[in-house]
Amino acid sequence: MKKGNFWQTVFMIGIGSIFLLPASGLGAVPKGLLRVAITGVPGQFGKQPLMFAIERLKEQGYQVDYKIVGASELPIQAAMRGEADISTTSMAPYLAAVEAGADLKLLAESRKSEYVMLTKKEIKSAKDLQDKLLAIHSRVSATALLANAYLKNYPDIKPRMLIMRGSPIRGQALLAGQIDATVADFGDALRLQSKKPGAFNVLMIFAKEMPLLIDAIYSARPGFIEKNQGMVLDFVRAMIWAHRKVTDDAGFLIKKTPQYSPDMEPQLIPQYADVYLKNGVWDVNGGLETEAVKFTIDAHKEAGMISPRFNASSESLVDRRFLNQTLKETGKR
Repeated sequence: MKKGNFWQTVFMIGIGSIFLLPASGLGAVPKGLLRVAITGVPGQFGKQPLMFAIERLKEQGYQVDYKIVGASELPIQAAMRGEADISTTSMAPYLAAVEAGADLKLLAESRKSEYVMLTKKEIKSAKDLQDKLLAIHSRVSATALLANAYLKNYPDIKPRMLIMRGSPIRGQALLAGQIDATVADFGDALRLQSKKPGAFNVLMIFAKEMPLLIDAIYSARPGFIEKNQGMVLDFVRAMIWAHRKVTDDAGFLIKKTPQYSPDMEPQLIPQYADVYLKNGVWDVNGGLETEAVKFTIDAHKEAGMISPRFNASSESLVDRRFLNQTLKETGKR
């Protein structure tokens, strides 16, 4: 991709993939501008706590500009070029960027795995995936990692891999019979099952099978972190607050979701909330525990997304100062 201003570049890749909200809390003392680059599509349920955290920062006086883009590598590229302050994307492009020389520190987890292996009803096991179309987001993505994790115990099974960016797009393709299987997020799986009951099988819930796997993270450049420690701390505080708020008060999550996901079917929102909360997708302590980081790195090595010689450790990748300070203030659960 050509170099250029990130906020210009994202508008060139499709206006339907972007949501912009610059604002600061009315009456609050201005605290500065925070630019956040986010992978995904607008309205995804898994990003609700981030939206609530941004709202809280605005109330505290921050101006927050955020962009949501489909390509998982774009937030990392924007942070590396100094065009975004905090990026959130999956661990796959983050680790690939670090291996290529990027200096970005992890601040907290955005979420654990929110995905399932979803197939047509005719497909009842991995063996049935032979020569079938299996759609993933990209070759360096959480969905590719999870597809590899599911298939690693079946080395002779070779589905045909197809790139489709965005879980809703893959879900629609599965509904239309254009593909046979996909790694879909919880929300899209529930939506499809409600539209066509009995037409799909869930072969694996990854959060249950791989609870240590880190799906998405928040990262930032060390230079930005050092110059804006107060802002970074406030961001981490807001993120922890949001994760705990939705965990403690499902009603809050259900009530607020239409604000950021206006197209989501209202009758399904309680089901979305239940499956995300039941599977512990949003870590109330911010995650990034040493064991989980190591497990996630090893999983990416096994999937061939980073070199077996990748030797960065949790200690070298994670800046825990802000999580530690927040947990000191709020207590660890």
